Amino acid sequence: MEKAGVAIHHNTSGAPPPPAHIHHHKSLLTHTTFYWGSKHTEVLFSGWPCKSTAMYALALIFVFVLAVVVEWLSNYKFVKPGANKVAAGLFQTGLHAVRWGIAYMVMLAVMSYNGGVFLAAVLGHAVGFMFFRSGVFKKGSDLPQDMVMHMSFFWGKDVIILFQGWPNNNLGMYILALFFVFLLSAAVEVLSISPAIKPRMNPMVGGLTQASVYAIRMALVYMVMLSVMSFNLGVFIVAIAGHAFGFFLIKYRQLAMASRGNSSNFPPKV
Repeated sequence: MEKAGVAIHHNTSGAPPPPAHIHHHKSLLTHTTFYWGSKHTEVLFSGWPCKSTAMYALALIFVFVLAVVVEWLSNYKFVKPGANKVAAGLFQTGLHAVRWGIAYMVMLAVMSYNGGVFLAAVLGHAVGFMFFRSGVFKKGSDLPQDMVMHMSFFWGKDVIILFQGWPNNNLGMYILALFFVFLLSAAVEVLSISPAIKPRMNPMVGGLTQASVYAIRMALVYMVMLSVMSFNLGVFIVAIAGHAFGFFLIKYRQLAMASRGNSSNFPPKV
């Protein structure tokens, strides 16, 4: 028994070392809950702020500035009237890409779950909004129409639905917008019935077809949701009516098919 034990000991001690590409770094330990302090904190870059209180404070300032810049780029008008449309479009596209890049950097920093980083990001967005988007420091007291967001139900055609400047306080366009929301919500209910897959159809083709229909339906769902978030009562009512009408169409079709199936089972009259 002792020899067997020795043999086993020599076998384990002579085992090959683990692969060189396997490393156990503290940077791989990620938090999944909020915590405070600079210990074991990494913000965007490996080893930063490296347990240093001063570098941690610098990281918080960096995240704060990034959040402010995001709000600044969201509202500042860099293109002057009369500029070349192609050049202006390319310039704005580049700025849009930069803004989203910085926004994702803030998001990744917050994903460290560090409470200080989270508060710095929120405070930066708040300060940036106050200075660049709230209109507090702008001349004149009137805010642009697209910056006035209702937080309670209201009536009337003075509303923006999905697209900027639409229906533009126009009664005819407002009625068209209501009809559009009605059709969207009805289509959501109609598309809730997945297309049937034929027995001989390729499973991959059938799955892709159903997935595509589902993706379209979810896109329509979000469009209806964003429309209702305008808090306009007319939009809210037509959305509910559209869902009810679409549900009625589905049930009517199902009952009609069931009725035809039952009638075909009866023997023909002589």
